[in-house]
Amino acid sequence: MSEPQPLVQNASDPRQVRAAGKKVNLREKELMEQLRNVLGSRPGRKWYWTKMDEFRVFLPTFDPNPYQAAYNEGWRNAGLKLLRELQLVDPALEVQMRKESSEDNERGA
Repeated sequence: MSEPQPLVQNASDPRQVRAAGKKVNLREKELMEQLRNVLGSRPGRKWYWTKMDEFRVFLPTFDPNPYQAAYNEGWRNAGLKLLRELQLVDPALEVQMRKESSEDNERGA
């Protein structure tokens, strides 16, 4: 795997900096569109919700062992990034996913 190329060769060149900003914005828009596609289906929302659950987003991270607490907090931090991305795509999806998860749990699915 090759090293990623820097977005700018000369950070004092305003044109290079603007071009890099456009690349970053385009990349972020593409990632958000991909996430919208995943969250556009019930199986995609279920997968995403399962990931947030695995990352302990909605659970406390406390543990008497400080190393375990730090480990738990690291996982939760990753999950919070998923939650933030979800909220950027559509804040109402969290409520929908919570409802669908509850329905799945009632059915035993």
